[in-house]
Amino acid sequence: MYKRKFILFLFVLSYFFVCSYVKAQEVQPEIKIVSPTLDQRFEEGEEITVEFEVNNFTFVDFKSNTEPFPGNSNAGHAHLWVVDEKSTIEDLEHDSARKILSTTPIKLSPMEEGRYKIVMELTQNHHVAYGPPARAEVSFRVGDPPVSISVSKFWLLGFILVLLAIAAGWLYIRKEEK
Repeated sequence: MYKRKFILFLFVLSYFFVCSYVKAQEVQPEIKIVSPTLDQRFEEGEEITVEFEVNNFTFVDFKSNTEPFPGNSNAGHAHLWVVDEKSTIEDLEHDSARKILSTTPIKLSPMEEGRYKIVMELTQNHHVAYGPPARAEVSFRVGDPPVSISVSKFWLLGFILVLLAIAAGWLYIRKEEK
């Protein structure tokens, strides 16, 4: 009697382990921005082309298929935002995204001088992001915008200057002692 219960228990336990392993092995969609590259510089007024790649994802027209695509959990469309470089993911609004239905390169309108960020995210047909999100971003610049140095870099520069002053003073005193 106990032997049968034990075997049944082992069977049920192994079933849950196999199911959780298969679930963990589900392939997640991925997106990668190929162009522009990180910190690439464009001339003011130059046309910018966004090129990207997706893996484990099928593009589906969200207008004719408003619900998750049956039979393919990795189907949907991409959202694209071009924002100020300092914007965060939380700043992005769904309605302001450009909806992308293929991997055809995307031409952006000429832009004014500044630092920008392209954010792309794969979403399901009902505009819900995957979990974990399939997202890519890249920063680029147009023209020669001023370089922004953070306060922490100023502290580092000051620290290095103080160390150099101490070293120079030590060498001077050592030379005087001889």
